[in-house]
Amino acid sequence: MRSILFTILAYFLFIGSVLGWEIKTFTENTPSTISKHLQSVYYILPQKQIGPYNGKQFKTIGLKPATAFMINSNFLVTAKHAADQSKIAFARNIDVYGNSTSKYLCTRINSHWQENDKVTILDKVNNELINKTILKWDVGYYRIRKNHPTRFFPIGKIAKVGQDVLLIGIIFYKNSGFYSVKYSIGKIEKINPSTGTAYLYFISAESQEGWSGGPVIDLASGKVLAVISGEYILSPQHRYTIAWSLSGLEKIKLKDSNK
Repeated sequence: MRSILFTILAYFLFIGSVLGWEIKTFTENTPSTISKHLQSVYYILPQKQIGPYNGKQFKTIGLKPATAFMINSNFLVTAKHAADQSKIAFARNIDVYGNSTSKYLCTRINSHWQENDKVTILDKVNNELINKTILKWDVGYYRIRKNHPTRFFPIGKIAKVGQDVLLIGIIFYKNSGFYSVKYSIGKIEKINPSTGTAYLYFISAESQEGWSGGPVIDLASGKVLAVISGEYILSPQHRYTIAWSLSGLEKIKLKDSNK
């Protein structure tokens, strides 16, 4: 039995090495061209309100955490399925060592979610590949209550196949309160257009639970291209991180930045 388990583990490690998967932890030795992007990445703790708001303090219970990033001085972007948990959240920005440096209360913005954008992907039913239009634009927003001096990502144009990208996400350790900031590097392998304005990117880089809402960054320009949504496994040899483009977000940013 033990030999079988080791064989299975070795197989998945081999597949990971073939696909070029490698998740790394931010340290003081991380190249500055990569670690500088942490200044715009946060982790968010969605909260469920269980008491009245008295003008000063929410009584809340914590929900499942996720990753988020800034696109201007008071606007956080994350995955919609993460933001769906709650209308309020606490956002903490982080440094290269994984320490929290500041905490902000933020509120969800419902009106700008483009829920009608969908894409068609390949899926398996009864061992046959079929087309299914099932995925919606998975991008949500939080607005930090008070403007504060910070760095944020400029938004890039629609990506191209073969583009080198950096993914950043946060891994949380259950029941401990601890987390690690991780990153991986890969290429955009495939782009599916949606029925609306968004695009779904298939990326040859690994991501893990807690990375939802993290940024996909163009390594050449440092601009953010997309939001990490999840993982897509067509087969052991065809496994991708999927991320939604930020198409149209520039207009939202300009509209909300002066509120």
